[in-house]
Amino acid sequence: MKNKLFMASVLLCAILIPLTACQSSYESVTEISDSRYEEFAADTDGYLEKIKFQGAVLVSVGDDIIFAKGYGSSDEKDPDSLPLDIHSTFEIGSMTKQMTAACILGLEEKGLLDTSDSLEKYFPEYAYGQDITIDMLLHMRSGLDDPINSPRTFFPEDTAEELISAELENRPVPEDIVMQYFYDVPLRGKPGERMDYCNMNYYLLACIVEQVSGESFDDYIRKNIFDKCGMTESNTDFQGTTSKAYDSAGRYYSIPKPLAKGSGEVNSSVIDLFKWNHALYTGDILGEEALEKMLRSEKGYACGLFSGGGTALHGGSTDVFNSYGIYYMQDEMLIIVLENRPIERSNSTSIGGNIRKYYLGMI
Repeated sequence: MKNKLFMASVLLCAILIPLTACQSSYESVTEISDSRYEEFAADTDGYLEKIKFQGAVLVSVGDDIIFAKGYGSSDEKDPDSLPLDIHSTFEIGSMTKQMTAACILGLEEKGLLDTSDSLEKYFPEYAYGQDITIDMLLHMRSGLDDPINSPRTFFPEDTAEELISAELENRPVPEDIVMQYFYDVPLRGKPGERMDYCNMNYYLLACIVEQVSGESFDDYIRKNIFDKCGMTESNTDFQGTTSKAYDSAGRYYSIPKPLAKGSGEVNSSVIDLFKWNHALYTGDILGEEALEKMLRSEKGYACGLFSGGGTALHGGSTDVFNSYGIYYMQDEMLIIVLENRPIERSNSTSIGGNIRKYYLGMI
């Protein structure tokens, strides 16, 4: 009886998701009346309770949400804080990149840019502009240095130390701080030679979106991703989450927004990320050719996703949050794990992997 009541509440979440233009296919969501997923739901719930998971999880197969639940507190330091649920929002970090990639490919579909364009077209004074293309940015093959993961090589020493201090203290930093130094930073690799994961690639993609669209990246992603998918709980605000998280020293802080542009600034919930993935993989965001291009891996990375072997996935790790989302193409299964704990305390990727094993009956 307990399992049946739990599944009923999960299914209710699926049925009550509001429909929008891009979500018209949700009209086919129906209540699952048999016991196909009851054992999986009970096992997954027991596993997450056992490991004292803190965050939110959603699992869907096709149109059906088969498991969705929040665990723990939205603020570990506040005994009066609300419990986490499927509408709680978290920093999703690098899971942002797939949305940025979709914005670029959508602009290409409209004929407003070409991914073979060189950076010289958008940053004419950049010394390496002729050697790097938008396609290289999308596939992490530009050879650029990273202002987030390598601040001491990207910025002058005194600037890097000031930015690190400002980050720990949640102080604002100049909006143009990255572009102030971008033109003088040497490459750390030969353009096109190999995949080298770097947040600067997606920062520049967001800048290109702004140049081509004439809108701020925040406005563009809101109109073309959030609004189009009915993602009413998502935003790109600094610390714009309903949950808080802390590092091992008990500090709450976040990557400064001017550094995270395009690469890690989105805050979202498991329900909104379900809407995003459903819209993406059913063709409501990109046409068939553009979606195929987005999922095509080159030298180990696709466009905002690690794609191959029948899966498309990405994780995210900010200062104190971590996240993971994976889509299994053959059985149309989506697993989303969002945590208001840093990856050093709990790893959303391994949790997502274990949930998949429960689904397959491997554990």
